[in-house]
Amino acid sequence: MCTIPGVMDHADIERIRIELVTGLPHRVQWNLLGTEWIFDFSRAQRELLPGNTIQIVGSDVDPAWSNLLLFGEEYYDGGRSPSLGVHLPTGEIRGLDVERHGEPMYFTARQFIATVGALDRTLRLGELPPYELGATLQAIDPLGYPRSDWRVLVTSSEWSDFARSL
Repeated sequence: MCTIPGVMDHADIERIRIELVTGLPHRVQWNLLGTEWIFDFSRAQRELLPGNTIQIVGSDVDPAWSNLLLFGEEYYDGGRSPSLGVHLPTGEIRGLDVERHGEPMYFTARQFIATVGALDRTLRLGELPPYELGATLQAIDPLGYPRSDWRVLVTSSEWSDFARSL
């Protein structure tokens, strides 16, 4: 384990990669009122590549993306959304979305795995009632949840429609 603050070594990165591989499915797909939402974590099965190595149609690759080692992608309603990666200086899980302006998500690997698990228990397995999801996600990440996309989702009218449809 690296002891220099703000610097991760290969062992730190590999530990996080293994945590993601063992804690996440290769791929998970949910249906939210007819809209497909897919997370593909298969990249985590092999060496993580820097974000500045990805091909983006119609956009410039930012050299700062080299600080993000990619392990997954999110697709929503047939379109490609953020890549997901481990931020090298901090070890946080962050989203990389070239179309989005604003603060990216920040999670520890454990929080991200727990969040995906809670969403899966609600959206696919039906084990966690939709009305409990917000409090569950808040408990997983008390600091990040209030500013997260997850909060926006569970407080939306679409979420209310989804909850009533079950």
